[in-house]
Amino acid sequence: MLEKTTYKVFNAPIGKTTVFNNLYFINKEFVFNGSASDTEISAYPNVHYHHTNFEMWAPKIFELPNEQDDIQLITTPHFYTKETLHYHPAHTLMDDIFSIFYSLYKCKINYNPLVCLLDMGNDKIEESYDCKGMFSLLFGHPAVPLNFFKNTNSRICFKTFIVGTGGIGFSSYDSNFVSPFRDEIWKKFRDAFYGRAEISLEIGNKIIYANTTKKTDNLEEDLKDTLIKHDIEIVCWGEVPHIKEQLNILKNVQVYITTDGSVSLNSIFLPDNAKVINLGRTYVNDDYKAVGYSEDYLFPALSYVDVFYFEDYYHSTINECGPAPDPDDLVQMIEGVIGQPPHPLLMRRTDIYEDFASKVVDKVHQEIKLNNFSPNARLLMENYPNDEERADVIKSLKPKILPLFVMKKFARSEHPRLNDVGSMYILTSYNTAV
Repeated sequence: MLEKTTYKVFNAPIGKTTVFNNLYFINKEFVFNGSASDTEISAYPNVHYHHTNFEMWAPKIFELPNEQDDIQLITTPHFYTKETLHYHPAHTLMDDIFSIFYSLYKCKINYNPLVCLLDMGNDKIEESYDCKGMFSLLFGHPAVPLNFFKNTNSRICFKTFIVGTGGIGFSSYDSNFVSPFRDEIWKKFRDAFYGRAEISLEIGNKIIYANTTKKTDNLEEDLKDTLIKHDIEIVCWGEVPHIKEQLNILKNVQVYITTDGSVSLNSIFLPDNAKVINLGRTYVNDDYKAVGYSEDYLFPALSYVDVFYFEDYYHSTINECGPAPDPDDLVQMIEGVIGQPPHPLLMRRTDIYEDFASKVVDKVHQEIKLNNFSPNARLLMENYPNDEERADVIKSLKPKILPLFVMKKFARSEHPRLNDVGSMYILTSYNTAV
């Protein structure tokens, strides 16, 4: 006799997760064997990437015939989720994997090992998937694409099946313009990876420059010479094939210099009290050039690192390859961020964020690290102190993955107050993958 399907729902402000027992997969469909409310057992199987793709998921609900003896029982827990961006290491890690980790954490569930079941769409046919070894390191198994089960015409009973990660990826920023931040969750995520890799975090003593390309041809010659002269290691994450190698590079970093975008997101693996120098990202539209930020909603959620934005302190020349900091300014900034008060740079930082804090007092959750907000985000928070109004502005800008000139036109026509913020904030919502 087939076991009936049972379930437990975990509701939380940051998303709903449902845990099923004895959920079936028959004729390429998930089946709830028994009766249940479709509304109650449905959940979001994705992280709402920039607040898009709000598609609910629920199994088919009906009574299966008891006389079926060819169904395979799978006892290892499976967590079903829809993939954010296929083989994009940053989004795989920080949207897909993080959302699963956080969902299990908030439900106080410790399934180890765990298999992540990825819905990649109909065109992906891999039998397994393990972007840079991240799934197998953290969960003990590579991920399995849903199409693997579909293509083998498997008839399965999942003893434990979990679904529901809505609103808890790093891209799921809230009305504070901040990624999930409660319970020092990113620090827990970092520690889980180091723990599974059996690598110990160390006191930071190394300086690295994260470059966007495998070669250093995009760096100005004087900048490249300065980095080499000061023993600053140049790293391209595209050349690092496995997450364990990446952790070994980051375990003892004191200063992490990075442009904006995916390369900056590796700051989640830095040791406590590490410093991040964020050079920003270049946006070019004909003769218009500016430094902006597109992943700055993560950094206020990181309680354990300090982020310094280069443009707060120095002018950055902009070329087609990216921001080009003056080498002498960059060396001075490194000395400043590892210095002690009353170093002028640290005093300048104190002034910036004391002024910012006075404008957003009682408007930002106490667990959010105020002095990691970017220049763009500070302008947003200061110009829209009302929570509801700010949430409306953020919502209107989230899904706008448009050319820069369209973004500028959109902001001025629908949100005239953004004229006060200027083009710097508008750039925040212009998203491109590195």
